Amino acid sequence: TGGKLTTYRAMAAEVVAAAARSLAQADTRHSGRSDRLPLPGGDIASYESALRAALDRVHDRDVAERLVQAYGSRWPDVLALLAEHPSLGRRLVDSLPYIGAEVLYAVRREMAVTIGDILIRRTHLAFETRDNGMVAASRVAELMAPELAWDSQTRDARIEEYRAESVRMFTVDAVERLEPDAPGHQT
Repeated sequence: TGGKLTTYRAMAAEVVAAAARSLAQADTRHSGRSDRLPLPGGDIASYESALRAALDRVHDRDVAERLVQAYGSRWPDVLALLAEHPSLGRRLVDSLPYIGAEVLYAVRREMAVTIGDILIRRTHLAFETRDNGMVAASRVAELMAPELAWDSQTRDARIEEYRAESVRMFTVDAVERLEPDAPGHQT
């Protein structure tokens, strides 16, 4: 089954109910509580206090806002990665608030396995740069490589795969003009 992310809980409840019915379970009422539980990171007590705490750690308002807005109460988990590598606090692109720690977090905790997972589906950096994230692709690949056991050849192949993915996503195909005597031409 598939659908919008915003309706996944309702869809999951329907699937579980259908499975329970098909398994002929006596009680098919929805007994789960997932509809009342916050999403991961959604249990943030106060945005303002979280933002102040994040700002104390990163000293960059845009990055602090990004982390609290994107990760909610899990923003400290992202910043904890800086203890391993302080360079992970560097922005992936100078003009945008995405940092290297987000790459490792996405690989380790969010099942990201491609550069597109990071640049398109996690950070959205691909939508915010003229080159659709290609300037950051090499750095992202360097950060992902040790996590996913990529050798240099695999890393380079993953960068090329991202280039092809971004071209497919962001390039509008030019409509070829048909010559008057070409098959399919209509006047």
